[in-house]
Amino acid sequence: MTRIAAAVLLLGLLGVAGCGGDQQPEDAVEYVTSTGQPPEEVEAILQDLFRGTVVLKRLSPPTKEPDYGIHQPTYCQVAFGPTGAENRWIVRSGSTLAFDRDGDGDLAEEAFLAGSQGDDCLTFDAVVLKFGDVSYSVTCMFWSNDRAWIEVKDHGDRQWRAWGDHEGSLWFAQSPAGAPVVHFDGPLCVGIETQLAVVREKSRTYRIAAGVGCPGLGAGTFANLEYKAVPAEAKPEAIVTFPGPTEKDGPVTVSLLLKQRC
Repeated sequence: MTRIAAAVLLLGLLGVAGCGGDQQPEDAVEYVTSTGQPPEEVEAILQDLFRGTVVLKRLSPPTKEPDYGIHQPTYCQVAFGPTGAENRWIVRSGSTLAFDRDGDGDLAEEAFLAGSQGDDCLTFDAVVLKFGDVSYSVTCMFWSNDRAWIEVKDHGDRQWRAWGDHEGSLWFAQSPAGAPVVHFDGPLCVGIETQLAVVREKSRTYRIAAGVGCPGLGAGTFANLEYKAVPAEAKPEAIVTFPGPTEKDGPVTVSLLLKQRC
């Protein structure tokens, strides 16, 4: 079982990016096991391995906040760069959004963004943040059940998207103390891009939904890097070892060249 997870970890480090949204992943590892290992056992090991290299911390609560009226504010924090040192608060109240553009913690001085209501989601115009020579465009969207989607583009046309992971969907929190922290443009690692980390597709066949991106703090905060940023020639090899059909049999090793992306 450990070799299974290690092989998937290799996939992420070599540049296999995942599919986004609620789509079923098309580029994930598919393998056949001779013993039909339960998906939950694999998932437990995957969760143990997918750890980031940056220790993220929540900011102090905003120093000043506007009058949100009748709507309960909900909070999220976004972090940028190798160490996540550049942090900003985002606060939603109903169909408006307060964005701490300058990072001083004073949301009362920021103009509200008004959302555009679609058939099933509320979308806000992008906010551009600049840190030295690097700029990011941040777009927030909320589905009808208040699940959040945050998309970030940099000046080099790389894109990250955070909407959910193996811990759950991305939700803004009721207080700053419990706010999720989404890290963009940080050190890359492999992560789970859907709540269903391992899906059984047919008899003894499973698909692992792994992608490359930046882990955050809290459920749903894994920020997937769009696969277009990964060189087209990157076709990693997965070497997966399974137990044999019986205790007397030796292990079965399968080598897979991953060519398909979503």
